[in-house]
Amino acid sequence: MESIKIRKTALLLMCFFIFDHSASAEDIDDKRELIPVGRTVAIEIETQGVVITALTKVDTAAGEKEPAYEAGLRAGDIIEYIGPRRIDCAADLKKALEEERGEISVRYTRNGRQFQTSLTPVLGTSGRYELGVWLRSGLAGLGTVTYIDPESGTFGALGHSVSDVETGTVLPIREGHIFFAEIDGAVKGKKGSPGELKGYSSAEGKCGVIDRNNECGIFGTADPEVFGVCGALPVMPRGELKCGEAYIISDVGDGPVKYRAEISRIYRGEDNSRDFLITVTDDTLISLTGGIVQGMSGSPIIQGDKIVGAVTHVLINDPAKGYGIFIDRMLEAAA
Repeated sequence: MESIKIRKTALLLMCFFIFDHSASAEDIDDKRELIPVGRTVAIEIETQGVVITALTKVDTAAGEKEPAYEAGLRAGDIIEYIGPRRIDCAADLKKALEEERGEISVRYTRNGRQFQTSLTPVLGTSGRYELGVWLRSGLAGLGTVTYIDPESGTFGALGHSVSDVETGTVLPIREGHIFFAEIDGAVKGKKGSPGELKGYSSAEGKCGVIDRNNECGIFGTADPEVFGVCGALPVMPRGELKCGEAYIISDVGDGPVKYRAEISRIYRGEDNSRDFLITVTDDTLISLTGGIVQGMSGSPIIQGDKIVGAVTHVLINDPAKGYGIFIDRMLEAAA
């Protein structure tokens, strides 16, 4: 389940808008306590560099040209430098293409590795020099905060990455924030059609800073007092989880509410964000949303007064069911 709606800007020549130390499971303190939150927030992220979402041909006076493709660039690559110029956003790329002439060097990242190539922008029939790419510049959408650590003020949310829809590339963060959200309704999920929460940033404003985005969620800092939450619960090590009764905390319009659920199956594999199967059994939530919908990613899951993990995805053919991620996996990714 992807709860994030991505802004996309076409770039036939240029775009006009447009890590990692991990702790092992054994390193996670099983006496650690976290505050379960379950509040829906609006998420805004600007990417570090610009992400190529697709390649395209450029119409020129001499026919169609494909400078980016011929230089070896592909969808999912992240352009970080044009010559010596750092590309922090699409506006930087636009300016670089306006000022550079002839062959340019392009430094980019693919699957976490850096590469460099050279290409020559072509003059399109639009009158602008073009690379022949479409770019991703940023995103905005809804998700749910899973926990806040009362000692460090760090938070985790979503339980899965914010990724480019077309390529699956995990978006690198240049700047990101979470804002309190107003929920003004929900599209109920049904077989073959996932539902979603409808909402927008509220007048309460910014409530946290995002500094990391990876396969296990988004992470950053937030003040528990700003959220008005308290009452930390122990972390449940993944080996203690059992099939049976549980509950999730979700905000579908009236603030965080506990809803009955059950752990239906435990996979104990290595597929991040799909560690176990959860089934919503609460009639109230099913009547409101049909079960799990987009925007509920990150809803904390509690079993036996311990934090188990977070909701991550919905099963398209059964919206009452979805996947969850172990909380200690999120903590590993946040370390």
